[in-house]
Amino acid sequence: MNFVLSSISIGREVTKRRKLLVLLASLTLNLGVLIYFKYTLLDINPLTISRDFNTATEIILPLGISFYTFQQISYQIDCYWGKIKEINIKYYLLYVSFFPQLVAGPIVNYLDMAPQYKNLEKHQVNWNVAYVFIALFTIGLFKKVAIADQLGKSVDRVYASVSSGAPLAFLDAWAAAIAFPLQIYFDFSGYSDMACALAILLGLKLPLNFHIGY
Repeated sequence: MNFVLSSISIGREVTKRRKLLVLLASLTLNLGVLIYFKYTLLDINPLTISRDFNTATEIILPLGISFYTFQQISYQIDCYWGKIKEINIKYYLLYVSFFPQLVAGPIVNYLDMAPQYKNLEKHQVNWNVAYVFIALFTIGLFKKVAIADQLGKSVDRVYASVSSGAPLAFLDAWAAAIAFPLQIYFDFSGYSDMACALAILLGLKLPLNFHIGY
């Protein structure tokens, strides 16, 4: 459906008003599906947010839905502004469903990736590429397992203590407050490094998340 909307939005005979309507329809479709799956699994309370497990057993959350929702939105916006001149269904499907990115990104721009797709058939793995893959994947795996997961265990212990009603020490509270954002950072950074490594092995170059000045 999003592919059809994208095709309509780059048609030469389509007016700006119709393009805007197509863009709004695309945003409504993509965000509507995301909100449905994300928030039907949550029992929203003004004071707390807790999972409704009875509902969760009836609804299966698609893997990577946040990722390909925002990828499709970025694609549609580029179509609206006329940055994408030609629709290619193979490139579109690869752009929104590239498996190394599905868990945690990184989110990429279609215009950065489309030229690379043309050279995929000629790609051959050599030792230089393999070395880069091994190095980058190892760094990402270390961030995830050795840093993010270990920080997560410390944070979970503090949260479990609070949930049980035990008093929380001043230093423990500050340690958890500092450790939690670091956990999130290294978790996403690690996954992004591993995604970039897999992309390199397959002949694609993804932008590095959390790389200042990239």
